[in-house]
Amino acid sequence: MSFPVEWGSETRPKGGAFSGLGVFASHLNGLLGRLCFVAGVLLFEFVMRLGLLHQRGHAALLIVFGAAVVYLRLAHPFLKSQTEVLPFSLPLFFAHLVCLALYFAGFYSGSIYALTHGGTIALQAAHYASLTAPVVFLALASVPFSVCIPTLRATTPAWICSLLAAGILALLRSVMGAPLGLLRTITIDAVGLVLHSILPGVTVDGRACVINAPNFSVSVGMGCSGWEGVGLVLVFGGCWLFYFRSEIRLFRASLLVLVALVCAGLLNVVRICALMLIGNFISSDVAVNGFHSTAGWILFLGVALALAASCQNLSWVRKPTIAAHADLPPASRHLDAGSPALQARFVPRATESPLAPAYLLPFLFVLGSAFISRAASGLFDWLYPLRFFAGAFAIWYFRAELKRLKWRFGWGAAFAGISVFLIWIAPAAWSHTHTSSPLGQALGTLPISLRIGWIFFRVLTAVTVVPIAEELAFRGYLARRIVCREFDFVSFTSLTIPAVLFSSLAFGLMHGSRWIAGTLAGLAFATLLRKSGRMGDAVAAHAVSNLLLAVWVLIMGDWAQW
Repeated sequence: MSFPVEWGSETRPKGGAFSGLGVFASHLNGLLGRLCFVAGVLLFEFVMRLGLLHQRGHAALLIVFGAAVVYLRLAHPFLKSQTEVLPFSLPLFFAHLVCLALYFAGFYSGSIYALTHGGTIALQAAHYASLTAPVVFLALASVPFSVCIPTLRATTPAWICSLLAAGILALLRSVMGAPLGLLRTITIDAVGLVLHSILPGVTVDGRACVINAPNFSVSVGMGCSGWEGVGLVLVFGGCWLFYFRSEIRLFRASLLVLVALVCAGLLNVVRICALMLIGNFISSDVAVNGFHSTAGWILFLGVALALAASCQNLSWVRKPTIAAHADLPPASRHLDAGSPALQARFVPRATESPLAPAYLLPFLFVLGSAFISRAASGLFDWLYPLRFFAGAFAIWYFRAELKRLKWRFGWGAAFAGISVFLIWIAPAAWSHTHTSSPLGQALGTLPISLRIGWIFFRVLTAVTVVPIAEELAFRGYLARRIVCREFDFVSFTSLTIPAVLFSSLAFGLMHGSRWIAGTLAGLAFATLLRKSGRMGDAVAAHAVSNLLLAVWVLIMGDWAQW
């Protein structure tokens, strides 16, 4: 069953439970769009497998994805010229989903572990077949085999270079151990140098990678060497440069990315020094269970926001632009953009919309207060009410700007909120098991008045401040910013499918291990907003789901949901 449907066509495919997916895939006209669809699906599924694959599996998928990026870049002119509408095969896509489901079922049943750690060649081959079969079926579902062969022949240099890139990536993977070890050694030496000047009695064992203080000691693993923070900044910087490449001077912005990478490495040294001081003078519980788990994210977000703000606001980085054609005098409209007569009319490109802070700062205030409260706490986040006051202040401060939005909501919001709640608790309800959490025990040790007060602010924040702040940031700003730079001129009913998908994925990834449920929740809220055009619907749906989750936690004692 194939669907040769063109974007904007009045023809609609019929039949099948997956017909909506067939329409979406067929909307990606041409060979280039279809290959980008395949790459996007594979990237999404790679993220889904991150927690399941062993280290070699991570490396293999990264190598394949890197080779695909090289191929798409080099073959771009040819692929873009192939504009004929390609059919989309639902049976092959169904086979792709079946293979993917079997992989996850095999992982949870232990079969994948047996294949991965099996000593025979047959078991290893079966393991790699379980990884490649979904890719093959997805590729053939999106691009027919009759198109694949001529395309490979026409793009021979591109796929040869992609194979070479895969080989280079594999080689780099095999030799990366030495640079990472060197980075860890440099980090440990730098931490020791700083601590020796402010904390007497510090000893550094470079061979064992251990730093000892009089009352506290840490072992610096490879993950604490700083490469994760540097890698996150590199990925963020690369994505930022690519997305805003038409608005910035790439070379100068790349220099800012290099500065950000150096800052990430230096701030990691500061983080470990602060960890040692907190553990030695304040509390080892706060240092290990609070500060250590959140300080890295605080520093990464700080570097990322500083990089983004610098790229957007520094005239040294931003490209100049010519005044609009209609604003030029009639005698100047025929002149070339590089002519001296027009050079005087060059003005700096406008910065972000002045309404951006109203949409972003409430969320950033909540996020920042969450990091601060966790960093200052141990296993129990006793400063949680700080999130309510921080977010409420930001919302109140921008109340004049936010009043322009439509805050009314209908019964569809309640239905969407209930659906999201059911999706969220489905794993726990299905398995009849609750993940252990120290929160319940910690609350039980508090006096009754403090316990009720903490729960009150926890529920109040989840039902009021959090829905407003998150919907403003992800649906109000990010989804529309993907559509257009002047996001405040984009109506919610005009949100594109990529904007809905990418903003929902970002919303899901913010929820950590529950990112799949978070992504589905983001899709539900964005779809409701796109249909009604009212921010009130998305916020109300979000509030309903959070309220039902709070009731579930308090009645069932499933504290891990919080």
